[in-house]
Amino acid sequence: PAAPVRSMLDAPRSGYIEGIQSEQIGLVSMQLGAGRFKKGEQIDHRTGLVLQAKVGEYRKAGEPLVEIHARTDAEASSVRDALLACYSWSDAPATVGPLVYDTIRP
Repeated sequence: PAAPVRSMLDAPRSGYIEGIQSEQIGLVSMQLGAGRFKKGEQIDHRTGLVLQAKVGEYRKAGEPLVEIHARTDAEASSVRDALLACYSWSDAPATVGPLVYDTIRP
């Protein structure tokens, strides 16, 4: 199912993405209806966020950062500032750790 409103949040500045607060991203997604705050609450599978950039990537100001899937324009607008606060920026390339640190085998 598709969300009634799709809105793109663009990068506020040019630079490298130094960090993303993933827990906060999850909480913002929950505000849109994509998760539960309490057991038994309904999840709206149409809503959520699509991150358009990863840590370490360079973005120019105005390039896509996050695609917001919401029920209303007001709901999409209400999370924009919180999403921007989840990102930290750097003028120099960020050091990105490995995706997998080690493999545990029996």
